[in-house]
Amino acid sequence: MTENTSPRTLILPSVSTEDELKAELQKVLNLKVGKVRGVSLNNDSLKSVEALAGTGATEKVQAKLKELGFDVDITNLDSYEWYPAGYDAAIYLTAAHLFGWGEDDIENLGCVATRASAFTKIIMRFVSMKLTLRSAPEYWRKYYDFGELVPVGYFEDEPSIIFQIKGAHVHPIIEIFQKGYYRGVVELVTGSTNIVVHVHKSAARGDEYTEYKISW
Repeated sequence: MTENTSPRTLILPSVSTEDELKAELQKVLNLKVGKVRGVSLNNDSLKSVEALAGTGATEKVQAKLKELGFDVDITNLDSYEWYPAGYDAAIYLTAAHLFGWGEDDIENLGCVATRASAFTKIIMRFVSMKLTLRSAPEYWRKYYDFGELVPVGYFEDEPSIIFQIKGAHVHPIIEIFQKGYYRGVVELVTGSTNIVVHVHKSAARGDEYTEYKISW
């Protein structure tokens, strides 16, 4: 199925101090890898942070970004516009700092995001995981103008899927978020509550791309 069957351990850089947070924000907000559509930031990023941290979380994240000197406005995002790819990572990093979140919280944030996600509202039209996997690359392109989602295989005997995210490395926190997000997608499509996600390759750990295997 895949060259490397040993799962990769994802590591979230510390953002417990303001200096650490500012350093990570400078990395992601200076990236030029591409853009993400506002509807994804509004539904996947901000709504999930509000769901996990409570009403007013967006304003707290905005205030901290401004306090640290970043001219970023996340409170008035146009769903049809395109924004720098680092915006979602900046939101998650700042929320992690403010609310004391660790890796498990960020992964859970990704799972929570699937309940409001524009992407999952579309793919839920499909009746099987096989069709969902086949259609996923098209919908990736609707929300990101960089990178690609590449299906590797659907395996009925396990059952499981393997796919790769290429050319889309922004920050390790995004891979952790994605791990939870794709777990949530598979849970919604299959109805299973026994989802296992392995990261076989990780761009954040130096691999050429990130590869997920999800079993249920």
